[in-house]
Amino acid sequence: MAFHGEGELLLGLLWEPHAVAVEKGGVVKVGVDFLAGSSLERIAPGNQGWSFEGTPKLVSGIDAESLDVIKGFYDGVFQTAVPVSGPKVAELAKLLENTFRLVNISMINELATLTDRLDVNIWEAIDAVATKPFGFTRFTPGPGVGGHCLPVDPLFLSWKVRHDLGVPFRFVELADDVNRHMPDYVVRRVVESLDRRGMTITGSRILLLGLTYKFNATDLRNSPSARVAELLIDLGADVRGAGPNIPEGTDAE
Repeated sequence: MAFHGEGELLLGLLWEPHAVAVEKGGVVKVGVDFLAGSSLERIAPGNQGWSFEGTPKLVSGIDAESLDVIKGFYDGVFQTAVPVSGPKVAELAKLLENTFRLVNISMINELATLTDRLDVNIWEAIDAVATKPFGFTRFTPGPGVGGHCLPVDPLFLSWKVRHDLGVPFRFVELADDVNRHMPDYVVRRVVESLDRRGMTITGSRILLLGLTYKFNATDLRNSPSARVAELLIDLGADVRGAGPNIPEGTDAE
């Protein structure tokens, strides 16, 4: 059986109800010769507010028997297992979660680049609107997105839409474009800040704090800090980094 991510069944298999899988040299039918389903990973590295087992778990099965078995298993692990009608819904739910975050992060990042030029404090504005108890989810500016989910999963959905329907998923493509250019914006701000102090980027010693893609995380995968460091080094800066949560000997991908 083919898997990807953390326990997620390969989308191509489960989106075809009569798909077949090769197992031990023989061709077997999903839902006939073995049970199959999808249970999506839901974790928040560094988030102390939600435990692994306390986060509701989405579960699905290729048929009723598969769902019953899968839900029964996860009922023994998680406080709440939420069944959905099938793997297509479960997979789309996971992609929707990640796309929601990607699009909102890109929106606040682009807004930060604009308010800087408009001479308005974006952080104060965010704090102000966050006092509203409804209709707003707080996102803050940063050098981009990282980890495994946000830079990868929404783009897979965008590819799936373009491949199957022949149309773009414009929000995802725009969000990806915005975030890919955020390291350039960060470095430009550094260069401008040094220039105002009569200094040049060449030969400057720069310390990067927070190398992981997310606060309190230990994961360097796809972290935009690597691109920021690369750009600074290309301009002649002497760059160092500090990430107290990163296990010793860890390399960025």
